Amino acid sequence: MKPIYTEKPNGGMTLFLELDDVILNTFICDENTGYIAKPTFKDPEHEFMLNEVRLPILVYERDHMEDFLKYLQDVKSEVETVVFTRAERIYVDALLKIVDPDR
Repeated sequence: MKPIYTEKPNGGMTLFLELDDVILNTFICDENTGYIAKPTFKDPEHEFMLNEVRLPILVYERDHMEDFLKYLQDVKSEVETVVFTRAERIYVDALLKIVDPDR
């Protein structure tokens, strides 16, 4: 999808964030090797199954993710936030339900 850009008064600022590894960390279980690099220091905040490929996915929120997203909401008149990823749409839709369930 191509983002929609609008002119901001006084120039404004645009912040680009990659969905995986910046906002969330995800780990996909491979049937041959198990979870690759699965963190052991905490349990995942979310888990879902991609039925199309029959793989469970563990989702870890980045530390202070909620605070950061709230901050971006508070400054949205000055900062345009663009979230991007190269992932498949079905995977992204599942992640966006976690990050922004009211979208």
